[in-house]
Amino acid sequence: MISDRFNDASFAYQGFGRKLGWEAVKRLDELVCGPTQPQLTLLLDEPPGSSLPKALEREGNSGRSRFEEQGLAFQKRVRQGYLEIARRDPERVRVIRANRSIKEVQAEIRKLVDEFLARRLRCT
Repeated sequence: MISDRFNDASFAYQGFGRKLGWEAVKRLDELVCGPTQPQLTLLLDEPPGSSLPKALEREGNSGRSRFEEQGLAFQKRVRQGYLEIARRDPERVRVIRANRSIKEVQAEIRKLVDEFLARRLRCT
């Protein structure tokens, strides 16, 4: 299964961004997701000071999402949440600096996915 968001987003946005805490989100995750957990997470990291204006511009005339409306402090907490998740599970969560060219980011994503798939093939 491939997903653009999964339970890491819940930990980052709810646990850190909304300050609900790690344990509260973990209990909910255990109930909802159970043993279904991500095996590889690619975290495209960019400081909120530069990423938030891009997101707001991208939203354009469609209006802001509820997360962009939360402002810079919220976005900083969410980023810290994602980085904490990566710190706790560095083998699964791979941090990619997203404030580079699309070509550079794409090359790193391809490399990480290829390595992951190669490891999976060796295990079967």
